Amino acid sequence: MPEDVDVDAQRADYGTQFTNLRTEVDKVNTGMQSLVDAVNEWFLNFITDGTIFEGIVQGMKDAVAQIQGKLQEIGERLETAYHQEIPVVSLIDASFRWITSVRRPVSDLNYAAGVAAPRFEVWDGPARNAYNAKQTAQKGAFEDVVAKSEFVSNWLFEIVKQNVGYVLELVTIFTKLAARIAIVVAEAVGTVTLPFALSDLAALIGDLVEQGVETLKALVTQFINGLANERSLLSNQVDNSKLPHGRWPEAVSLTGE
Repeated sequence: MPEDVDVDAQRADYGTQFTNLRTEVDKVNTGMQSLVDAVNEWFLNFITDGTIFEGIVQGMKDAVAQIQGKLQEIGERLETAYHQEIPVVSLIDASFRWITSVRRPVSDLNYAAGVAAPRFEVWDGPARNAYNAKQTAQKGAFEDVVAKSEFVSNWLFEIVKQNVGYVLELVTIFTKLAARIAIVVAEAVGTVTLPFALSDLAALIGDLVEQGVETLKALVTQFINGLANERSLLSNQVDNSKLPHGRWPEAVSLTGE
C-alpha cells in the first residue's frame, strides 16, 4: 500500500458510503410508506363492489406483501454491514499504522545499517569480516521487518476493501429499489393502473433483490477466502530466517557468539 495514501481520507470515504447507504435506505422506507398509503387510498376511491374487485384487492395485497418480504430479506444484510462499520474503521487505522509506525522508521534504519561508519573503513582482516557479518545480519533483519510490515498492512487493507465493496453493493441495491418505488408512487398513484404497476413492481423488486443477494453472497465468499489467507499471514510472521529464534540478531553479545 502506498505510503502517501491519506488515512483520514480513507476513513472519511468509508463513512461517506455508510451515509449514502442510510440515505437510500430511508428513501426506500419513505417510498414504501407512500406506496402503502396509496394502496389504501386506492381501495377507498376505486372499490365500489367488494365482490367485483375481490381478486384485484387480493392481488394488490399479495404484491405489497411480496415487496415487503423482499425488502426484509435484503434488509437483513444491512445488519451485517452496520455491525462492521466501526471494526472496519479500526482495520483502516491498523493497516496504516503498520506503514507509518513500523515500515517507515524501520526502513530508515535499514538504510543506516547499510552505511559503514567512516572509522570502520580502515578495518581489515578478521575484524572487518566480523563487522561485515554483523552488518549483513542487521540489515537482513531490518529488511525482513520492512517486508513483514508491508505484508500485514496489505493483508489488513484487502479485508477493508472487501468490506467497502459489500457496502457499495448495498448502496447500489437500495438506490435501485428506491428509484423503482418512487417511479410507481409518482406515476401510478391515484390511477386505475396502480394494481398493474404494483404487480410489475413486485416482480421487479424480487429480481433486484435476488440478483443483489447473489452478488452479496459472492462478496462474502471472497471475504472468507481472504480470511483463509490467514495461513499466508501466519507463514509470513513465523518465518524467522532473518530473526534467529525470533529475536533480533545481536551486534554485540555477552557470550561472544
